[in-house]
Amino acid sequence: MERMFTVPVRGGQLAACSWGEGPPDCLAIHGASMSHRSWAGVARQSHGKSRVGSLIALDLRGRGRSVGKLRKRRLAQYADDCAAVLRSVCSTAATGPVTVAGHSSGGFVALVLAHRHPELVRRLVLVDGGPPRPKPADFEASANPENITSPAAKRLSMRFADHEAYRQYWHDHPAITSWNEVIEDFVDYDLVPAEDGGYRSSVSWDAIRGDAEDIFLGKDLPAAWANLKHPAILVRAERGMLNQATPYYPDISAVETRIPVVTVPSSNHYSIVLEPEPAGVVASYLEPHRDTVHANPVDGKGSRQ
Repeated sequence: MERMFTVPVRGGQLAACSWGEGPPDCLAIHGASMSHRSWAGVARQSHGKSRVGSLIALDLRGRGRSVGKLRKRRLAQYADDCAAVLRSVCSTAATGPVTVAGHSSGGFVALVLAHRHPELVRRLVLVDGGPPRPKPADFEASANPENITSPAAKRLSMRFADHEAYRQYWHDHPAITSWNEVIEDFVDYDLVPAEDGGYRSSVSWDAIRGDAEDIFLGKDLPAAWANLKHPAILVRAERGMLNQATPYYPDISAVETRIPVVTVPSSNHYSIVLEPEPAGVVASYLEPHRDTVHANPVDGKGSRQ
């Protein structure tokens, strides 16, 4: 069962979706230029195999169908929004805290959520994102926003004639190695009418730029990582954002001193949640009975690096 709903929050309204029945076992947070639809494949595998009773994912402000004023401390604001969604659908006194999964920069939000609202979180599954990454050498937040948004944001200034044109853009994306209905659903949901004609991505350029400034220059993420108290695991893609050989987290030695790391073979930064086999590995780490997070292989698909 899939159900869309909205949650009013301070200064805006959030769009969210639940898969399954009953109170949530898991909250999933998408990456910077994505939406809640990027979790649909993981959610369906989890629910279909009775791994997770109910999974909730939301659109962060400035993406999908969520709207609202953005503060300078973006990660803290997103974390508070996630907490509001959880509190709107369940009582931790009755159901207990939940597993929180975050993909890409959603992993940063997940860490800050655990730091700011520890009573809501049971454990963290960080999917190719979460642990702080080094600031890029060419990072210049005010002078050159393209340095901080990287290739994921290039499409945000583009205009498309129709849905078919946008699908073709994603067909040609180097990270998309196998087209499927989850990808098509995510792509169609992301496309909205543009004020100046045609269609555009629903993702706000200002949201992306402000996020990057907070990730690399703000204090909330390093504080959350330094004070991590919850069980956590990094489920890492084998390849990078554009399917290049170098992964998004090329050096995991510093991460492994804090939390376990699993590398998912034949996956990249996008396909790890959008394509069936790697998404199935991610889904297996969301199982409610995993009270202690281990870095052991999952059905032979994950591997300790």
